[in-house]
Amino acid sequence: MQKNGVPILIGGHSTAAAKRAGRLGDGFFPASVEPEKLKPLLAIMSEEARKAGRNPDRIEVSCMGRRSGETIKALEDVGISRMIVPPPGLDKDAVTRGLEKLANDVIAKR
Repeated sequence: MQKNGVPILIGGHSTAAAKRAGRLGDGFFPASVEPEKLKPLLAIMSEEARKAGRNPDRIEVSCMGRRSGETIKALEDVGISRMIVPPPGLDKDAVTRGLEKLANDVIAKR
């Protein structure tokens, strides 16, 4: 890893992945989207970052997620800073409809 290089995101949903993210990652991308499963992983990541002399608040935590304001709020509450939303369809019309729904139902209400 080089200072100011490409950010490295560590993915996974195991204790080992959380530890690696804490020691080495610019970001952590756990596979789970359930807040009760994310809490212990984020605690492990934070503890490992502190052990390595790193500020755990500087590690961006991302996850995949469903498109609802309640889901986003619950994930924010446990420490998720970025939500990855998969494409809402495979063809142009489905993608357009899905993104408009996301904009109207979630983004506009934040």
